[in-house]
Amino acid sequence: MMLLLFSCNDGPNLVLQELKKENGSQKSQTIAYRLEGDTVVFYFDVTEYNFYHKTFDGKHCFHDFWGDYMDLQHLVYGKFIFDKDEVDIETVHLLGDFNFWTEPGWKMDKVRDGYYQLKVHKKDLNNKYGAEFTFLINNTFVVFSDIAENAIHALPFSVLVLELPNVVDRPELGYKLSDSTVTFYFDKDDYVSTTDKDNGIKAFLDTMNIETVDIAGEFNAWEREPMFRQPDGTYTFTKPLSAIQNTEFKFRVNGENWVEPPFYVSNAIGTPYHFRFYNSKNFLFRSERELVQQGYYKEGRNVVFRCDLNKFTDIIPLEWSHVYVTNIYVKTVCLVGDISDWKVGNMEMEEVAEGVYEYAIPIEQFEVGKSYEFLFMINGMFFVKVPTKTANITKGYLWKDRGMFSFSLTLDDQSFSQVN
Repeated sequence: MMLLLFSCNDGPNLVLQELKKENGSQKSQTIAYRLEGDTVVFYFDVTEYNFYHKTFDGKHCFHDFWGDYMDLQHLVYGKFIFDKDEVDIETVHLLGDFNFWTEPGWKMDKVRDGYYQLKVHKKDLNNKYGAEFTFLINNTFVVFSDIAENAIHALPFSVLVLELPNVVDRPELGYKLSDSTVTFYFDKDDYVSTTDKDNGIKAFLDTMNIETVDIAGEFNAWEREPMFRQPDGTYTFTKPLSAIQNTEFKFRVNGENWVEPPFYVSNAIGTPYHFRFYNSKNFLFRSERELVQQGYYKEGRNVVFRCDLNKFTDIIPLEWSHVYVTNIYVKTVCLVGDISDWKVGNMEMEEVAEGVYEYAIPIEQFEVGKSYEFLFMINGMFFVKVPTKTANITKGYLWKDRGMFSFSLTLDDQSFSQVN
């Protein structure tokens, strides 16, 4: 099926403006907890949430009507969304990694109407990095926040993140390197949550009932391959480094549940492969071998930005799930980034060969030593995903909310004086 959406000059600036608001003043509060010495004070303040989502089976905060839920015509108050003023709060419980997302969770103390709290010692979090958590209202509703800086949208509810301060040794997880091989490994003790059966809904990882573990990633075109159980209970899958250099990957348990990287690992990369608003993440392995500069080259007194859709085949829409270039009709390709103040439509690229688009900017428009982020957009709605083997990659403008890398460009004095 071919999709034809917007041109570069239609509408998408509104979406980018919303992202700017989320990165700026609107989404700037860390809510739901505060630190007092060795104690974490979790608090539920009804004024910090817009509405609640109803759970349907009373387990792990997910429901059985995902098809209806994703149909925006069914997102109506009184069915899946309930205004906070319509809910008479009787009890509030704390659910999270620390109690294995097991309902009803830990009961919170009522301080006053609409305000509950619970004090937890840091050691009871069982994780030096912090925890993911949410609140369960009346054993029926879970909260949703669109203002919290520490909120991860994980439909049908919000997961809130508590990150303990002064933690710098954030590990990479999921693989080990030797001189000639990379061994992907899965240790059940490293994980708490999964996404349930491709639905993108957070669920507790039942470590007592793991029968099989598969791995899939860019290196095998996301075709699942079985991992091998070791005597210590871990699962491994080894490849020679000559066969795999840089890749995203993910584990799948019992053939149906994707395992989510913990919030604290340094090699988690966001990817909206599943559903709108759901911050699903993959693991990232980068060997630093065979990395190549991509996205631009210098020609004379110009920087020429180059988008080759024959190579950049993976794209991510602003508002929906992951697709490939081959699934859409390409009408326009635009350059967006710091050089355009992230405005869409000002820099429409020219097709210079089949699937190859370029846009030249005089080198004098750049500052020496300044780093510029940029991305390419198709039809004003699709971000071209930066390949993992790109050397000039950066966690920038869209990293926090989307987990997306950008291309980067930095010109030095030699670049300004050199004429190619």
